[in-house]
Amino acid sequence: MSNTKFAQAITQHIRDNISKYYHCLDAADIDVRLKEEQHRISSSLYRFEVVNHSECYRVFAKGMPVTSNMMLYSNTVARARLTSPLTNYGERLWLEYTALSAIRDYFEKLGNPDFGSIRVLDFMENPRTIIMEENNDPNLLSLIVKTSRLRHPFGARPDLRRTFFNAGAWLKAYSNLPKTENVRLRNTSRADYNESIEKFTGFLGKIIGNTSFFERVAEISISSACQVMPDELPLALGHGDYAMRNILVGEKDRITVIDTGAKWRVPIYEDIAYFLINLKVNKLQIFTQGFAIHAKTIDIYESEILSGYFGQAQISVKLVKLFQIQALLDSWSSRASNISRQTTGKKAIVNKIHLILLNRIHRNIMKRLLNEL
Repeated sequence: MSNTKFAQAITQHIRDNISKYYHCLDAADIDVRLKEEQHRISSSLYRFEVVNHSECYRVFAKGMPVTSNMMLYSNTVARARLTSPLTNYGERLWLEYTALSAIRDYFEKLGNPDFGSIRVLDFMENPRTIIMEENNDPNLLSLIVKTSRLRHPFGARPDLRRTFFNAGAWLKAYSNLPKTENVRLRNTSRADYNESIEKFTGFLGKIIGNTSFFERVAEISISSACQVMPDELPLALGHGDYAMRNILVGEKDRITVIDTGAKWRVPIYEDIAYFLINLKVNKLQIFTQGFAIHAKTIDIYESEILSGYFGQAQISVKLVKLFQIQALLDSWSSRASNISRQTTGKKAIVNKIHLILLNRIHRNIMKRLLNEL
């Protein structure tokens, strides 16, 4: 099925089922218009307008990737991971559909105005596609860019503290989601944590070099974990990709989060740590070497998300730091393995510069985390 046929099939499905999505609409009175079609490595995205006389409804669809993108994804360099990647795209989409539906039901019942959710309209089998209402709220990453020192080199910058607090509170509410179907346990113990540290540091020592540095990271992290980490860790439903690009920020800092299969029960610190590392080593920070977002600002935002998540409960700061080390190693492994592919010409030069910048900021953040243990 070509790209055009994918889009045509989804357009027809929306037209045939529109009265089920919006009871006030009749298929005979509407026009379904494809406004944008975008193809990524692991998915294809479509934006539609459903026009009924003077009214316009915006519908978003996320479907199977095209064949060429699937081949590209399958050829990525093998690396150390917390889990094996789920390459069955049809299964991934179904998991995301059921997760978004469960999140919608749960957060509607909570009735907290600080929390949003996506209204899922349908799941289409051929091609496998999630159909949902489009949410046009900006993501947190775009807000970070707008409030960075690149945009505001002098004077006061917009304050995102409430946004980060709500992001932490949303994650806490999500972690209590009573979803049990297609949910499995992962990395539940201190032994699992220590094994992952050894795996990541061993991998990075091989592809980057400086093995003594990574041996020291492993030694300090595992030693600290043996002192402060319980044998069995407290678990919660994991998001798996709680990154700023997936956190939408609406009016009055209302938080809506996308892109999860809600597949794993994981240590409660994992999503928090992943989010904080995404804040510290996103592309903006890598290419400006930490200039765009000042370290003091990051510390403030870190405090806010932890307050939002833990509330009045005591925060085990060292455990949060240990899981940030794990998340940082995971990020480092992912980015370095992608950049280190064999290339020639100008691309090789660009990749070499990128890798130097990547290694420098990851190393600096790692040193700070180790010093704070």
